[in-house]
Amino acid sequence: MPLASDAPEEFFLLLSEWRQLSDAGGANRENFDLERRKTDEAKLTVITKHPTEDGSPNFMFEFVGRPVARQSGVDPVGYFFSDMIKPHELRRLTSLYIELFVTGEPQYREFAQTLRGAPSTAACRLFLPLSDSSGAVECVACFYHWREDF
Repeated sequence: MPLASDAPEEFFLLLSEWRQLSDAGGANRENFDLERRKTDEAKLTVITKHPTEDGSPNFMFEFVGRPVARQSGVDPVGYFFSDMIKPHELRRLTSLYIELFVTGEPQYREFAQTLRGAPSTAACRLFLPLSDSSGAVECVACFYHWREDF
């Protein structure tokens, strides 16, 4: 997963750290120090997967830094994607997160997301899957950088 040449320097550093941990046995909440990164001013969301009654996955916002909540106009912590995201974007994001949870490989994307009642937000995002002790992806840390910050 190559980063765009104009991706923020922070993304290159985060991806390098993630790869080193992955090569050494797996990046997880503890060795990636996720709790330390979850500050109010972090441009970060943490997403977890939860099965629905029919067995299909639904994804929940476990953590949302204030800059992300401000940009989207809502604080979605504790809400499922299906509660907050418009249907056409829900399909795209659900597909992306299924891929992240299945492959465990990081991704870099640039796209807009509109939460219900909020304007679209254009952002660069680095998605870093973090595994549990069995090696299965437990959550995805998504780091943001808005285009106007370039």
